[in-house]
Amino acid sequence: MKKVIIAFVVIIIFISSLAALSVYFYKERKNKELDEKLSTEQDLLLDSLGNGKLSLNDPYLNKTLDLNFKDNLSEINNSSDKAKYQIIDAIQPYNMDNSPEKEYPFIVKAEYTDKSFVYLLISHISGNKKTTVDLVNIGKSSQIEDIHRQGQEVLVDANIPTDQGTTEQAILSYTLNNDKIIPDNNNIDISKTIIVQKPAPVNVPVKQTDNSGSSGNIALTFDDGPGTYTPQILAALNQYGVKATFFEIGQNADAHPDYVKQILASGHILSDHTYTHPDLTKLSIDAQQDEISKAKQAIQNIAGTAITFFRPPYGAYNSDTDTIMPSLSLQKVLWNVDPRDWSGIPASSISQNVLANTKSGSVVLMHDGVANSVETAKALPTIIEGLRASGFKFVTLKEL
Repeated sequence: MKKVIIAFVVIIIFISSLAALSVYFYKERKNKELDEKLSTEQDLLLDSLGNGKLSLNDPYLNKTLDLNFKDNLSEINNSSDKAKYQIIDAIQPYNMDNSPEKEYPFIVKAEYTDKSFVYLLISHISGNKKTTVDLVNIGKSSQIEDIHRQGQEVLVDANIPTDQGTTEQAILSYTLNNDKIIPDNNNIDISKTIIVQKPAPVNVPVKQTDNSGSSGNIALTFDDGPGTYTPQILAALNQYGVKATFFEIGQNADAHPDYVKQILASGHILSDHTYTHPDLTKLSIDAQQDEISKAKQAIQNIAGTAITFFRPPYGAYNSDTDTIMPSLSLQKVLWNVDPRDWSGIPASSISQNVLANTKSGSVVLMHDGVANSVETAKALPTIIEGLRASGFKFVTLKEL
């Protein structure tokens, strides 16, 4: 009888495993089909937008224009106005208000005699005529690195000049809702120079803390560095004896090799975050592999240690990304706690967001390479003390 029960249990486990695998491969196939459908729809949209008429209210010229586009380009040249317009990207169309008319967000670069701006627009399309229903000026084109959509939110990577003659990365957020583009209240003004605060020393006393009563392991992770505020974040982590995982942008690692070495020397884990921080879903599989492998090699050359973890920028990836991972001996890692520390919010809000949402096994996403990382560094003592008081133990991704 006992053997029969064991055999029955084994069969049940086998059937359950087969069912789980079937569900997994079904989801993977559906995700791939969705990626291909959205990519095709986006290409068709860009082609449609790039040829035909577009009506928009130009905020710089302060007048409504009816532009004729051909191959994504349009130009006005008269006695009063001179400008060139280029449609540089289309964001996947979607219906925001359940009306019969779809909304089409897209990006236009406008070049004037003395200035150049990037605009985010929403338009309605009727035949070959596009009518702009909302428009925001994101900033000077020289400051915009990348634009990416997540759900009904558009994220913009921008560079801000500092008083040290360098630049810091800022991430701006815009919500698309009911034909409106709504800037996040915490967006940093990229038209202004930011004042870089002097980094705190890295070598500070380490507090010894007993974690024997831990109610679960959690991992702190930091993206987009190394940057100006990496030393301050290292100082806070070192002060409390916390080890973390740093997902480095390759070009930032090349620009700040000493910070990369400091991260490693402090016992933290170095990981791959691509070389230039692109939206991987916009790239071919070869271009994705180049971005990821170039960053991995850059970090390994500086640190002399193997890189085993990878995080896609914005958390955006597709089946091509998954195909690449084994060939580069990398493991893709996302997150499940995002305090949005990049968005310009103060340290108190960052710490509150982390403390309220962290659970056993959480992977917390923060940033050491953006303009608002100064607030992240200020938030870390409160975060660490609060989570330890709740019984959590800090580990690296290798230990989680």
